[in-house]
Amino acid sequence: MDINADVSSYPKAAALPAQQSVIGQIGQFQQLESNRIGIDQQKLNLMNAHFNVMNKELSNLANMPGITKDVVLQRMHAIGDTFNMPAPVRQQMESEFANANTPQQVQQQLDFVIRRGMDTQQRINSLYGAPGSVDNGQTVTPTRQGLRGGPVPVAPPIQTQLPPSTQVPTPGGVQTLGSQQPQVPAGAAPIPGGLPGQYQPSQPTTNLPVTPPAGSGAAIKPAGPMASYPPTFDAGVKQYSMDQDNAVQRSTALKPILQALPLIEGLRTGPGTDTWNKGIAFLKANGIVNIDPQSDPTAVYQEVNKKLSQYVQNSGSRSDAQQALNEESSPNAKTQIQPALIKLVKDQIALDRVQIARPTAFNSQDFSKYGQHRSTFPQHMDERAFGLDLMKPDERQKLVTAMSKNLQSKNPAEVANAKRFFDSLRIAKTQNFYSGE
Repeated sequence: MDINADVSSYPKAAALPAQQSVIGQIGQFQQLESNRIGIDQQKLNLMNAHFNVMNKELSNLANMPGITKDVVLQRMHAIGDTFNMPAPVRQQMESEFANANTPQQVQQQLDFVIRRGMDTQQRINSLYGAPGSVDNGQTVTPTRQGLRGGPVPVAPPIQTQLPPSTQVPTPGGVQTLGSQQPQVPAGAAPIPGGLPGQYQPSQPTTNLPVTPPAGSGAAIKPAGPMASYPPTFDAGVKQYSMDQDNAVQRSTALKPILQALPLIEGLRTGPGTDTWNKGIAFLKANGIVNIDPQSDPTAVYQEVNKKLSQYVQNSGSRSDAQQALNEESSPNAKTQIQPALIKLVKDQIALDRVQIARPTAFNSQDFSKYGQHRSTFPQHMDERAFGLDLMKPDERQKLVTAMSKNLQSKNPAEVANAKRFFDSLRIAKTQNFYSGE
């Protein structure tokens, strides 16, 4: 007999929960504790953020002159409401200003609150000033930057210099600067034990930055090589080159007229002489009239005309009309009688020599000054000094004697004219236009 009962239809009892181990319980506790610490850390970070926001606002208030405690508290309440700061933060910040009753005390407390958010180096800089410098391109002045206000000079300026490899313009052209001794401005002296280039006034003062007495004329100015040519330097170089080219052209043009001058002596010139000489030349060319092989006047006349025409052509005329105009205004054997022709030839030679001497009379390498020299040179010259070699000895001696006498005159105009004559004569000698005494 089977005595086993069928219990499959009976409800089953619930399974008992597994017993948690001690290690599991410790892990669960640690997780809960970690969550709590994380929450506390977030609260602390939020509080620090609130303090930072408040510190930034107080930093702005610190730069307001005559700030009062009421203004500070009013602004702190506004910031607290805006960022929903908790009561402990507000109370802590307000308590720090409880005993700040004067503007000076408020300012000191503001400085303390601002420094609290700084690291160690920032605190040192706020107390003693952050080291720095002011560089104006010519001097570097050591400074300290405090918590507020601008940089304060703490030492005399240091003169800066260009590196040795710098290409700098000089009167002789662009050159490499090379090594230099420290440049000290006029009216200044090196500081004993100071850095190279550091200077102070020749008469030291306790004021910083260094400031010379007003009206003393001892202003300290940076010294050193020039950094660029003056604005008129390039224009002066171009003008100088143009005048040099003109001098070469006029020197070449003068050769024929200088050769013609001694031939004019004793020659018949003027109106009608051209027709006459052409007729005589026809007769001589066809053997009707004999030709003097030594000094035939007809041949001399033709030679003079040729050389005077060469002078006009070499003067740089570019058009027929201009050349014709230059020929009419230049010495011409066909239209001018002999005395006038000789005088005009000598005057033309002297005037051309003045222009030839203009560039070489400039005795400076600073071409920025050449424009002034160029525009005033003709007025400062006496063309008679450039034609002394063309004068007869008695005429030359008479002129030099008269000018020497005028130097001793009591008449300022005569003295000025005499000085201009001898200055011109000195230049004429340097150009080899005259070699006499």
